[in-house]
Amino acid sequence: MKLYHGSNMRVEKPDLQRSKPFKDFGQGFYLSDNYKQAEDLAIVKVEQMRRGEAIVNEFDFDESVLSSGELSVKIFDDYSEECFRNRKSPSKTQSFMTRLNPEQIKIMKDELTVELADWLMSTYGYSPSEALDVLYTSETFERLQDTATGFYFQSVGYVSSFLKNEVENATFS
Repeated sequence: MKLYHGSNMRVEKPDLQRSKPFKDFGQGFYLSDNYKQAEDLAIVKVEQMRRGEAIVNEFDFDESVLSSGELSVKIFDDYSEECFRNRKSPSKTQSFMTRLNPEQIKIMKDELTVELADWLMSTYGYSPSEALDVLYTSETFERLQDTATGFYFQSVGYVSSFLKNEVENATFS
């Protein structure tokens, strides 16, 4: 069976150490039998990371592994309410977040701050100081700094959508 993985880089062999632990169904390597879906996800990944190129990695998957117990597998034949609920449910994310220590949370906030500043510079042509001024005076940044919101735990693509709304509607201070 051919399966696809959309990314901003070539993947020769899946490496779970590179996978973030707070994905929809936990740390893992996500695949689809739908080439177009993988292609769309690759484009999103390039936009989020602002580097690399959209690449659809193709893997020949031995279906006998599905029943061997070697892997934890979730198969969705169609749109799934379970997938939607899992994405929107804070319970799993919250339990992971509570295991993070304050230093880990600070690092995540700092990394996201840098990514958001880079996003502002590449999207709107701001200088570094302009990008930081806009970011630091935004409601989005306030939410990022408030640990209770869990904003620091989200992707730059997700958080930048809030910042984009503020910039384009001039709602920041």
